[in-house]
Amino acid sequence: MKYLRLIVAGVAIPISTLLVITVVAAGYGVRLGFAARGAPDQRVITNFAASLGRDYWTILQILLAVPSAFWGSRTFREAAALYGAMVGALAAAIELAVMRNFAASQLVEAGLMVGAGWLGGLLAASRYRAAEKPVK
Repeated sequence: MKYLRLIVAGVAIPISTLLVITVVAAGYGVRLGFAARGAPDQRVITNFAASLGRDYWTILQILLAVPSAFWGSRTFREAAALYGAMVGALAAAIELAVMRNFAASQLVEAGLMVGAGWLGGLLAASRYRAAEKPVK
């Protein structure tokens, strides 16, 4: 049970990325509906969501890896940076597992996710060290 928090944090990254893209696409659909004063064109919304997911999926995962790794590794104190990198590695492994076409750029993106997780863990460790220092 010690590592359950890390697994939840790693799996939460692609899920929260999907939710962010869905909310943005839904907001775009509502905006189109108000502009059209009726039902918006579903094809336009689908194309927007597809392009948003294609263009920003990895970027959102990298950005969301930092707070997720911070949350997941904050209880590990001294080794928080290592465990944060593990959260990023889990998210990268999930992305590599679901990709249909493999490209060398995906390895770079996976490395960036691990690095973002490490950064989140490093922030959690620095917060722990700051809390340990006595106030003068």
